[in-house]
Amino acid sequence: MHLYGICVDCLEGVHKIVCIKCKSRWDGSWHQLGTMYTYDILAASPCCQARLNCKHCGKPVVDVRVGMQYFSEYSNVQQCPHCGNLDYHFVKPFSSYKVLEAY
Repeated sequence: MHLYGICVDCLEGVHKIVCIKCKSRWDGSWHQLGTMYTYDILAASPCCQARLNCKHCGKPVVDVRVGMQYFSEYSNVQQCPHCGNLDYHFVKPFSSYKVLEAY
């Protein structure tokens, strides 16, 4: 369900993956190479409030300053406290990031 092929250079920071909303850099250095994670590794470390907003009404499902207790929780179905919509709100398409090539 959350299968991304992230290259080793991206995990190690040779190529920079940045959020298109806040322009902050995604840090994949804490992942262990060769491990199959059962959650969305990009959703597991939200960089800005836009990553934690409802896909239906756009309001915050979780405050970015508070976050969630476990990495895997960001890949679960959550209910929006504002509109009640159940969705994978924090799982965003890879196109919501930009890869900057190293030169």
